[in-house]
Amino acid sequence: MKIKNIKVNAYGTLEQKEIELGDHINLIYGQNESGKSTLLNFIKSSFYGINRTKNGRDISDYDRYKPWHTDEFSGKLTYQLDNGAEYQIYRDFKKKAPQLYNERLEDITNQYTMDKKEGSHFFVEQTNLEEEMFLKTIVSMQGETRLNEQEQSFLIQKLANLAGTGNDNLSYQKIVEKLNKKQLEEIGTERTLERPINLVNRKLAELEKQIQELKMTFARKDNLEQEKQEIKNQIEEKENRLQVIKKIETKLKENEIEKEKLKNKRNEKKELNDNIEKIKNEITEKNKNKINYKEENKNNLIILFIILIVLFFAIIIFENNLIKIISGIVLLFNLIGIFLIIQKNKKIKIENNIKEKEQKNEIEKLENKLEYLEQNDTILEKEIQEAEKRMDAALDQEIENISNEYKNIYSRPEIFGLFEKENNQYQNNKTTEELNNDKVKYNSFTYQLDHIQEELELLPQKEETYSSLQEEKKELQEKTRAINQAKAWMEKAYSQMQKNITPQLTENLSKNMSKISGGKYQKIVIDAENKIRIEDEKGQYIPIERLSIGTIDQMYLALRLSMINQLSSEKMPIILDESFAYFDQERLKNMLAFLGIELKNYQVILLTCSTREKEILEELQIPYKLTELA
Repeated sequence: MKIKNIKVNAYGTLEQKEIELGDHINLIYGQNESGKSTLLNFIKSSFYGINRTKNGRDISDYDRYKPWHTDEFSGKLTYQLDNGAEYQIYRDFKKKAPQLYNERLEDITNQYTMDKKEGSHFFVEQTNLEEEMFLKTIVSMQGETRLNEQEQSFLIQKLANLAGTGNDNLSYQKIVEKLNKKQLEEIGTERTLERPINLVNRKLAELEKQIQELKMTFARKDNLEQEKQEIKNQIEEKENRLQVIKKIETKLKENEIEKEKLKNKRNEKKELNDNIEKIKNEITEKNKNKINYKEENKNNLIILFIILIVLFFAIIIFENNLIKIISGIVLLFNLIGIFLIIQKNKKIKIENNIKEKEQKNEIEKLENKLEYLEQNDTILEKEIQEAEKRMDAALDQEIENISNEYKNIYSRPEIFGLFEKENNQYQNNKTTEELNNDKVKYNSFTYQLDHIQEELELLPQKEETYSSLQEEKKELQEKTRAINQAKAWMEKAYSQMQKNITPQLTENLSKNMSKISGGKYQKIVIDAENKIRIEDEKGQYIPIERLSIGTIDQMYLALRLSMINQLSSEKMPIILDESFAYFDQERLKNMLAFLGIELKNYQVILLTCSTREKEILEELQIPYKLTELA
């Protein structure tokens, strides 16, 4: 394959630039920042499309090469395959898809696979060369080779990778390590703890246990429902008992009210009896006072009459005149006193008669009141007796009614006992406590059954999750088998490459390195561990680590060139961007001679800022086509 023409409308710093390329050596000369690397990137983007993602860089290729001063961002590239078919690629880099024309200028874009993410695969299908391999073999980007001592080990590793896997960024050992790491991180092993396979196995074991427990719980459900029904029956029985107790309690309270009324009547009767007794005492006292008053008046008159008789006999008997005179005076006073007493008695009698009448009236009133109270007492006593009979009869009837109504709950003696206040209260408290305990048990059974039901509803979900986890475990096991198979295939492929490809590659590399080094290094050996040794002029095999940086650079380029004919059915162009900047004159002369003579069937595009390549090509009389970038 050869690139015939490059037409850049606008790409990065390049604008309205058209380059015709020759079939063999093409020297594109330009000072630094003149657009050589931009041109190389344009070629790559024309074939594979421009990358819009950063891929770990500060800026994407799209943003890096999009012109600032114009909306134009396009170009065309013409190339010819080894079979002679010629194609033109037109790219508007703002669009994903290119336009591909054949030599008759027919649009054949739709004849190739189109991917929404990566765009058209026309170039891969034509050359069987992926973009990554394109960049790692036939193209050497500026700064690709590491020519300082600090990065010498990196370059050696790239050589080993290239020799072992065909890709300088791909190490067989690192691939195996990555596969092991992938297996460890994404799957895990029996010795790991928190990897996916360990988590899945733990979840499966836990779910299996839960499912078995749920199935056992399902068997317990009938027993719990039976026990719940028994408790429910007990609750209904105790509620009925409590209903009877409450009803009797109500009757007892009503009876207490009646007793209280009866008590009030008895208190009323007692108060009435006290009043009767008090009135009787008053009547007795009044009668007693009347008798004493009459006896007192009679005694006074008797005394006076006795004194009068004594004085009369004293006058008669005693002859002494003085005595007679004194007796006469005393007799006179006595008569006056009798007179006064008689007068007083008359007055008193009149007063007493009045008082006696008043007293008699009071006594009559008291006696009438007494009679009234005694009649009321008799009536009240009768009412009390009748009320007691009614209460007893009502109580007996209530006991009879309740006994008949609730005979299936309580016996008659039990009903009779419940009409005792203390027993009723005791049975009330006891039954209430038992009822509350039964309700707690019932609620507990209800909660357990609800919880069981919730768990049983989760059973299908858990079984489904269990099945999903088994599928996940199966997938992880399949992934493990796939990784193990990949490692086995890698081992087999690597072993096969060591047996078949590596010897051929080593032979080609040895020939190329001999020509590039001017015969200084005749033979290169790559051992089973991809360690590269080189035979010097004395026949001694020297590890690559002991070579100079320049020699390593030569070997690196020689190894890439040795693989070109194995990459694609097409003889792909060799594109080198400032790859010889650190070659001395002799190494550069050998390299250009190798490119010009040994690879005469390949198109070579050299991008450089130096005139050394031009001068050496002219010295060697190797034809070339020169293009200068302004």
